[in-house]
Amino acid sequence: MSRILFKDYFGLAICIFMSTLLLFPDVPIWCFSLGILFWLWRLFCHFFDFTIPSRKITGFLSFLALAVILLDFRTLMGKEPAASFIIILSGLKALEFSDDTEKDFLVLLGFFLISSKFLFSYDLMYLILSLPIYAILTMNLFPHEWIKGSRTAALKYLGKVVLLAVPMAAAMFIMLPRITKTLLEIPTNSRYGSSGFSDTVSPGSISRLSQNNEVVMRVELFNNRFNLSDMYFSGLALEKSSQMNWTYLRNEDGIILSDSPSEVDYHVVLEPHYKNQAFSLKGTDRMSAEGLRIYHDFNYNFRFDTYLEKKAFIQASLAGARPKVSDVVISRNLTEPDFSSLPPEQQTQLQDLVKKIKSSGTSPELVSKTILNYFSSNRFSYTLNPGDQPQLSLYDFLFKYKKGYCEHYASAMAQLLRMSKIPARVIVGYHGGEFNPLGNFWTVRQKDAHAWVEFINSQNRWVSVDPVTVVAPQRIELGFNMYNSIVNDMLTEEEIKNKLNGTDTFSRLSMWFDSVNYRWSTFLLEYDFDKQKDILKRFNLSLGNALILVLVLLFAISVLINLFQRRGIKKNFSQLCFEEINRWATKFDLQKKETEGPATWQLRIASALPDKSKAFLPDLEKAFSLWINLAYKQTLSPSDSKRSLTEIRKIMKRG
Repeated sequence: MSRILFKDYFGLAICIFMSTLLLFPDVPIWCFSLGILFWLWRLFCHFFDFTIPSRKITGFLSFLALAVILLDFRTLMGKEPAASFIIILSGLKALEFSDDTEKDFLVLLGFFLISSKFLFSYDLMYLILSLPIYAILTMNLFPHEWIKGSRTAALKYLGKVVLLAVPMAAAMFIMLPRITKTLLEIPTNSRYGSSGFSDTVSPGSISRLSQNNEVVMRVELFNNRFNLSDMYFSGLALEKSSQMNWTYLRNEDGIILSDSPSEVDYHVVLEPHYKNQAFSLKGTDRMSAEGLRIYHDFNYNFRFDTYLEKKAFIQASLAGARPKVSDVVISRNLTEPDFSSLPPEQQTQLQDLVKKIKSSGTSPELVSKTILNYFSSNRFSYTLNPGDQPQLSLYDFLFKYKKGYCEHYASAMAQLLRMSKIPARVIVGYHGGEFNPLGNFWTVRQKDAHAWVEFINSQNRWVSVDPVTVVAPQRIELGFNMYNSIVNDMLTEEEIKNKLNGTDTFSRLSMWFDSVNYRWSTFLLEYDFDKQKDILKRFNLSLGNALILVLVLLFAISVLINLFQRRGIKKNFSQLCFEEINRWATKFDLQKKETEGPATWQLRIASALPDKSKAFLPDLEKAFSLWINLAYKQTLSPSDSKRSLTEIRKIMKRG
C-alpha cells in the first residue's frame, strides 16, 4: 500500500511537492524542513516497502505541529502561520496516504498550497509556475479509472474546463468587489525578511550585498531630469557615530503625514522589506501609497507608519529647494567623534589632517571639496570585497589601508566634516539600477545598496555628496552591475557597449520578461474599486447589474457548450461509423434504406452478398456490433467512441 501515492498519483505528488518548494522563502525554515522531512519519510517507505505510519501517529504529529506554530508565532491568524501549517499538513497527508478515497483531500490541500503563494507575492513568474500545477490538480479530480483508461480524453476534457474557467475568472476579477489588496494585508510575523541594511552600518556591511540580486523596487520616471549618476534613493539617515560605525537615531522631530502628489513625477513598485523605510529620489516632496500612510520629517526622510509586509505602489512628486535645517537637527549632527582610545600620535595625525582640510577655507562647500581632493590624490582605492571590519578605526582607514567600499568613504567623510565643525550624516539607500528600455523603468536590486554623505551647506540646507565619485567614478556613472562586470569579467570595449545597449539575446529576453512582470504587478496594484467603477461607467452599468449580467451570460455559455459537446460527440461518431459501413455497402448496391434498422440491414447484406465475399461476414458482424453499441449506448466515453470508429474503418478497408 505504500506505493500507491507515487505509483498511481505521481503527478499529484509532484504538484504538491512543487507547491511546497515555492513557499520556501515565505515560511520559517523549520516549518519548511519539517514538511520536506515527511515527504522524505514517505519516499523511504516507498522504496524500501516499509509500512507507513498509522493515522494516530500522523494525527498526533499534526496536533504537535499546530501547537509549535502557535507558540512560535503567538497566533494562528496570518499568512505565515497558515501557510506553515498547510505545508506540514500536506506533508503528513502524503505520508499517511494509502487509499483512493483520500485523493480528493490531498488535491484540496494542493489547491490551498499553491494559492497560499499569492498571499505573499503575485509575481508573474509564480503565476506561470502555478498554471500547470492548477491544471494537474484539476485533472486529479476526474475519476481515476477514466484518466488511466484514456489520458487523451482526460486532457481534452481538462482543456474544455480551462476554456470555461479562464473567461469566468477574468470576468469575476473585473466585476467582483476588489479583495486582492485586502488579502495581501493579512497580518504576518515575517521576522525572517529584511531590507538590504539594518539601522546600523559598519565597514563591510553594505559590501556584503554586492552578490544579492533580489529586486528591491522598480521605478518609472515621467521626466528626463535624472541620469544614472543622479539615481540616489535615500532610505535612512544615520546620525549617531562611533568610529566608522553609524546608527539610525530615532527621533520624532517634525513628523508630517505626506499628502498625495498633485502631479506625479515617478512611480515606485516597492517589494516587501519588513522595515518602515520608503526610498525616495533626491528632491522628493510628496509620496503616497494606497492602503499605507507615509510620513516625512522636516528634512524629507520618508517612512511608512508600519513595517512593509506587502508590495507597495507609490506615487511621488519632486519639488525645488529644501527648507532650512532646524537648530535641533544641526546640534545632533555636529557631535564630534571620540578618539580618546587612539594612541596620542594617531590623534595628533588626525588633528593635523583636519587642520590641513580647514586651511583651504571654512565654508562647508570648500571643506567638502578639500576632503574629496584628499581621497583622489592620496591613492585611495575602491574595493568590492573589503570584508567585515566592524572594529576599523578612522585612522587605520585614512592612513593605513586606504581602500574600502562606499560605506568606508561615506563614514570617513562624514567624520572629517564633523571634525571640521560642519554638521554631517551618512545616508544609506540605493544608487543606480538597470534601465529597461522596453518597459521604460529602472530595476533596483539589493546589490545597488549604497551609502553617501549629506552635510549642511552655507544656506543651512542639506546637500548630498558622494566620495565614491572621486575614487571610482565608473561605479556611479555606469551603475554597480556594469562596474562589477568590468572589474570581474574584464570586458572588452565592444562587450561593454553591447551590455549598455542591451543588444545581446539574453539581455533582451530578460528585459522583455521584466517589463511584462512590471506591467502585470502595476496592473494588479492599481486596479482598485474606483477603476472598477470607471470601467462599468463606460457601459452605463452599476456593479450589481454588471455582476448579474456576467454570471447569467457565463452560465448560459457553459450550458450551451456542454449541450453542444454531448450532442456533437454522440452524433458525430455514430454518423461517421454509419457512413463508413454505408460506403462499403454501396459497392454491392446494398446501401441502407430509410425504413431499415441496423439489424435488418445487416441481415439483408448477409443474404445478398456475393459468394466470394461471404468470408467477410464475421468482420461485418463485428463492425455492425461496434456501430450499434456506439449509436445506442449512453455511457460510452469519447475515447471508446473514437476507438470504435477507428476499428470500423480498418474492417471496412479489409472488405
